[in-house]
Amino acid sequence: MGQTALSHMRVCIQKDAPKPRRCLPVGPQSPTFITEEFVMLTRALYNADCPICNAEMCSYEAYSQKKELPIAFEDLNKIDLSEWGVTEDEATRLLHVIHKGQLYAGTKAFLILWEQMPRYRLLAKIGRLPVIYHIANVLYVKVVARIIYNRHLRRKARGIIQRS
Repeated sequence: MGQTALSHMRVCIQKDAPKPRRCLPVGPQSPTFITEEFVMLTRALYNADCPICNAEMCSYEAYSQKKELPIAFEDLNKIDLSEWGVTEDEATRLLHVIHKGQLYAGTKAFLILWEQMPRYRLLAKIGRLPVIYHIANVLYVKVVARIIYNRHLRRKARGIIQRS
């Protein structure tokens, strides 16, 4: 695989040397050559300071690595969030996933992530059923994510988490 471009670059996809390359503008800087595999990569943004989030994403990451799936897991505390176009507060509230260049948040992000992993595809299909999706979305966004976010704020207030 060629070099990776993670921030504000013009990404050029080069599948084979003899073929012409296609460029996808994603920023003002000079081109970086990467494979099409990288562009199609699914990226999950999560809060590793949250014990619940970290445990879940680590299990997904271990599974993805074992199956050699093109999924990257990024700790929001260790990256430049401008690459994602979200604030730290937004990123700590809900799971965010970029898939095929599109940003998803909340329940949709989980469904996209699960669809990329064979073990979880059935769960994603069930989660997309209208009634199930509505219930899951309300439970995640209005209940679970709020509880997790409030715990995060309490850990920050107690000084357990040092960053702003």
